[in-house]
Amino acid sequence: MSPSAPTPCSGPLHLARIRQALRGCPVGHTVRYHGQVTSTMSVAHALAASAAEPGTRAGWAVVAEEQTAGRGRLGRGWEAPRERAILFSVIVAGSLLPPLPEQLPLIGGLAVVRTLRGAYPELAPALGLKWPNDVVGRGPDRPWRKLAGVLVESAGDGERIRHAVLGIGLNVHQEPHELPPPRPGGLSPTSLALMLGDAGPGDRTDLFIRLCRELGRLLAPATRPDPQALHREWHAALIHLGRPVQVEWSEGSPGPPLRGRAVDTTLSGGLVVLAPDGERWVVHAGEVRVDWEVPEHLV
Repeated sequence: MSPSAPTPCSGPLHLARIRQALRGCPVGHTVRYHGQVTSTMSVAHALAASAAEPGTRAGWAVVAEEQTAGRGRLGRGWEAPRERAILFSVIVAGSLLPPLPEQLPLIGGLAVVRTLRGAYPELAPALGLKWPNDVVGRGPDRPWRKLAGVLVESAGDGERIRHAVLGIGLNVHQEPHELPPPRPGGLSPTSLALMLGDAGPGDRTDLFIRLCRELGRLLAPATRPDPQALHREWHAALIHLGRPVQVEWSEGSPGPPLRGRAVDTTLSGGLVVLAPDGERWVVHAGEVRVDWEVPEHLV
């Protein structure tokens, strides 16, 4: 098949099936479906902001087949061809706000990993998280590649969060020519179709339903793990602890890049980096580049 030829896909999401399956679920009980939007994050923010009390729209999901200005971390975009990925954002407010709201990125990443491990058990050993919230996968003797991204944005008055929006972009059916080029120093992207080969990822509708249910389990007060248990599970899924890293600080932060070894994480999701001089730094924002050249038995 030539790069310019159309490639098979699962077709549009089946909205009636989604609404039936997620009736009563803490996340996805109300779905706003769009063929195309600028960004599901923007639509979800507008829905939350227009409510007198955002808690009345907690768990609403905005899902789109295509975004014209999808957002990623650090002001980057998120690209995906129409009907080839899962692109959605969830309003997190009221009782769904976790005890430690700074753990929302951890919750998003874990929801994707849990969902994929449950849907595709054969992929379980090949899935993990790259700090802070990239879901990654790899095949035998292949490098880690980015499979999904999580973005969290919050709105409030400086003292309390009025609402947050948790966005997830998961590559599902993309072929190599449909994936964006890797950023300098970043991981190359991949998709479930490429990881699963001939078996294929199946229906995006079923996968979206699974994702919403998993988010519901992680966010709803009756089922969510306590902050310590959540942190332990997320920490265990990280792929680069013990490895040499270089931290590029977020724009506006002073100082040269930090080089050292990723040795630990904090309860709120900060990355602890041990510098060559023995000082321990806690990184809360920035880009982490991992040195994959060091053989694993030497890490």
